[in-house]
Amino acid sequence: MNLIDKGEQTYETGHGAYTSHLADLLTVSRGLAHDLVIGLAVQLDAGSNGETFYAQVESDVLSLVRARNGKKLIANSCLVLKKGSGVHCPSSA
Repeated sequence: MNLIDKGEQTYETGHGAYTSHLADLLTVSRGLAHDLVIGLAVQLDAGSNGETFYAQVESDVLSLVRARNGKKLIANSCLVLKKGSGVHCPSSA
C-alpha cells in the first residue's frame, strides 16, 4: 500500500492528477511490480477531476484501504480477514 500511495503522489506531482491505472504507477514506484507478483488484488480509482484517489490492496489474510483528496489523507484502514494467521494491521492504519 505504501508503494501505491507514494506512486500516486509522485504521479500527481508530475501530471497534475492522480491516476486510476496501476500501470501508470509501475513507472514511478520502484518495487511495486515485485510486490504485485505475490498475488495481491489491487483496486485503484481516481476521481473524475484527478484530485482524489482510492486504493484497496487485499491478500487472503489482510485488506488495506487508503484514499487521498489532494495531499490530505482521508481514509487509511486495515482489516485482518483471517484470524489466527499471525498477521496484524500496521500501527499506522
